[in-house]
Amino acid sequence: MLSRLYERLRVRLRPWVHAWRKLRLRHQFDQQQEWDGNHHPSIRQITPWVGQTDGVFLYDFLGIKTDPKFREHFEATPEGMCAIEHPHPDQTYLELLFVIDAINQSRGNAFCMIELGAGYVYWLVTAAKLLQKLKAGQVAPKLIGVEMEAGRYRWMKEHFANNGLDPDEHKLIHSAVSDHNGSARYTTPTESSAEYGLSLQRFIGWRSYRGAGEEATGFETVSCVSLKRLLQSESHVNLVHVDVQREEWVTVRHAMDELNKKVDWLLIGTHSSWQHWRLRGLLKRQGWRPIFQFPGYRVNSTPFGRIFFLDGLLCYKNPRTPSSSAE
Repeated sequence: MLSRLYERLRVRLRPWVHAWRKLRLRHQFDQQQEWDGNHHPSIRQITPWVGQTDGVFLYDFLGIKTDPKFREHFEATPEGMCAIEHPHPDQTYLELLFVIDAINQSRGNAFCMIELGAGYVYWLVTAAKLLQKLKAGQVAPKLIGVEMEAGRYRWMKEHFANNGLDPDEHKLIHSAVSDHNGSARYTTPTESSAEYGLSLQRFIGWRSYRGAGEEATGFETVSCVSLKRLLQSESHVNLVHVDVQREEWVTVRHAMDELNKKVDWLLIGTHSSWQHWRLRGLLKRQGWRPIFQFPGYRVNSTPFGRIFFLDGLLCYKNPRTPSSSAE
């Protein structure tokens, strides 16, 4: 009886809660502060790319070519000689700083990175390009990407090939990621591959701090792999990037022992408040050192001014492994 009353109340209040969240979001945007123009030294050390653009791809300051179809708001860089500036500080800028630190402090002749919920493998290709610039091509990338949506899985291979990486020399896996191995179901988007933020079936009808409800138009069954299994097949991993849309808590908790033993740096995008704070508590208890800890869907104070974060961001360093302890 109480559960039925609660559900009726929740349904009636949903439009009001959603409207309040939209007002809060608008207020958060208004609170952002202008950046003073001073880049972090890790960014300044990288000479921005200058070259001939083709009018087909979007180019960034590393010279990475991105097909505009990967995101609705992407547009090709105009054709001609072009000098791309350093990026403006935002949430991605802080993630970039973290990846640069992981590369700068890595040891050995290989850099192993895993990207979960990889989309079109933005971060794997970024890491490969940074290795060329920061390690003078002396460190080979070992890249592992996992993506459950079939269209974006194809894009992973395209993005690799467009930027001089052979997909067959790395591991690109078409699979969901969670705390088990086998299969999983996710909601199908209205436009295949165009919608990011897909969640596994367990979260249908559940609302995150974003205020975005999930209306299932159908389901797709895919294979599912755990982070624990991925790590068991590797002797050492420099960096793990997790962006698995509300599966982050169960994924990381299930793999915690392997993470402690094998991984130097861990970046997690969080997609609900409770997962963000539970993961913070878990990593603190496990002794991981925080580098960045910013909750999502709000404006946070950063060294580069007040920046809006859509997703939460947790960036940690493992004090146990030799590479991560090198300063």
